[in-house]
Amino acid sequence: MATAVACAAALAALTVPAAGTPGRTGGAPGPERGSGGPASPRWVPRDTGAPQVRFRGLAAVDRRTAWLAGTGGTVLRTTDGGARWRNVSPPGAAGLEFRDVTAFDARRAVVLAIGAGEASRVYRTDDGGTAWTESFRNTDPRAFYDCLAFFDDTVQAEGLRAVLSVPLRSDSEQLGVLYVADRSAHDFLPDDVALLQSLADIAAVAVTSGRLLARLEEQDGAPRPDAGRAEPGPPGPARIQQRLLELALDGAELDEVLDHCARELGGALAVYDRYGDTVGASGHVRRPHEAELERAYLDLHASGVPVELADGTWMATLTARSDPGWLLHRPEGTGDPGPPELLLAVANVVSMVLELRRSAPADHQWRDDLLEDLIGIHHPAEVAVARARRLQVRLDRPHIVLIARPDAPVAEQATAWATSWVRRRQGLKMTREDHVVLLLPGDDPAAMAHEVSARLSAALEVPVTVGAAGPADGPESIQRFYQEAMRCVEALIAMGGEGRAACARDLGFLGLLFAEDYDVTEFVNKIIGPVIEYDTQRFTVLVETLEAYFQAACSPTRAAELLYVHPNTVSRRLERITQLLGRDWQEPDHALELQLALRLHRTCYAAQVPDTGHFAARDR
Repeated sequence: MATAVACAAALAALTVPAAGTPGRTGGAPGPERGSGGPASPRWVPRDTGAPQVRFRGLAAVDRRTAWLAGTGGTVLRTTDGGARWRNVSPPGAAGLEFRDVTAFDARRAVVLAIGAGEASRVYRTDDGGTAWTESFRNTDPRAFYDCLAFFDDTVQAEGLRAVLSVPLRSDSEQLGVLYVADRSAHDFLPDDVALLQSLADIAAVAVTSGRLLARLEEQDGAPRPDAGRAEPGPPGPARIQQRLLELALDGAELDEVLDHCARELGGALAVYDRYGDTVGASGHVRRPHEAELERAYLDLHASGVPVELADGTWMATLTARSDPGWLLHRPEGTGDPGPPELLLAVANVVSMVLELRRSAPADHQWRDDLLEDLIGIHHPAEVAVARARRLQVRLDRPHIVLIARPDAPVAEQATAWATSWVRRRQGLKMTREDHVVLLLPGDDPAAMAHEVSARLSAALEVPVTVGAAGPADGPESIQRFYQEAMRCVEALIAMGGEGRAACARDLGFLGLLFAEDYDVTEFVNKIIGPVIEYDTQRFTVLVETLEAYFQAACSPTRAAELLYVHPNTVSRRLERITQLLGRDWQEPDHALELQLALRLHRTCYAAQVPDTGHFAARDR
């Protein structure tokens, strides 16, 4: 009974009369009337009737209505100020532990159960606990749920169905909360929470940098006592930090940022993580003794300003919450290290780069998801374009789809290479079990296929077969070109061309089978274009001779009979064809393409030129 009474004591707010209100509740003594002072609050224990329950959640709606939630899957409700409590627990929840409850009125409430795996659940009721609906059940064994929070006015005004929030912290300071919401029902996965926390950490560094920037700008803009206007000189800390922030947000790597920072400060820089391991450096900085580092680190957190070490090296703490390491600056010679604000500004920029680098995997996942959607075309084109624009990918420009299939199980190395490659070229990538898909800006699929094959083969030290298609002129065509690039890869492998690269046009007549929009005229001109042009300019019949030659099973004598000319005439014509097409035109693969091109040319010619019913043989 002691537990129930102790928990019920927290319900005193339900029975405390307003200040100055006459009358008493229960048997507790009240303030003396006429004393002139306000009525003091009183605690009145209320028995819940559930002594075995440890209550963790309390939601007081008004003076008469409140909800309690606790162990054993217990939910209690009172509508008479705590005089009587009704057990309205969800059925089948006896094994759950309810940590939090949020109530909107006497009929509507939401309770949160915590525990490992599926023991974390959310229930809601709209009829005072008569019936409950399970609205969420956790499936991630790593997840931990602590409390519920509702934003009723905003949620109703915006029509939100799902909200996720994470804290905005810098070191030990709570800066605020970052929210993400969806107007449709959405289950936030652990990766979503990790991504939002990464964004919150970056935002926290930005807030800290912004505060410092404002303070530095005030100092930079302060009037000088000895001059009516500012004289030209080196930029102040605020402008330096602004320039470095722009560099970091443009995607510069840590080494590049450190080089710029070292030039601005003068001297050498080194960055260490929380464990004391070197993260990056520009120039050489001697590492101090561990005892001195520990003392300086404590001084840093106590004062918040850079600390000078015994050898003249300066130490500043990083503001990245995920990696609260430190930065060492060794000024040139024995020169002035500059204002402390400048070193703080540099530390903030380095923190920003570290947070951006930590959130890079989440950004890569977004890019992978976008390409997955483009290939599957799960969303309208305008939605894909908007998502791509946020990732700095311009889908309104020509893009090439490439599929790279290494000749060995090296998926992890191939993914790492592809991630770096597409980042520098503002493209997209995704990884499948045995191949990597790339979407890169460009308009020459053949050249890009050969470049990717060469570079990826060198990086992985195994042959890499690459098929390419495009250029895609919008999100709607990416799926089609993906399928075409895949057919090119399969054709190369089927023909024993592992380690080669090709697009549909490189595959000759096979490209006609694989490409949906293959240009037949271009294929014909590529294979027999020089012969057609020669006939047109010199009024010869080399095309007709080629047709007769293949029809006669490559026999010049039988071809002469079909053409009603002397065999020597056919031989001279074949020599001219060799000059135009090269010596390998009679090789089986090339001969097959020639025969297909001749048939296509004849078909197109017949469709364009009316039949005269007469064709005279010419001996040329």
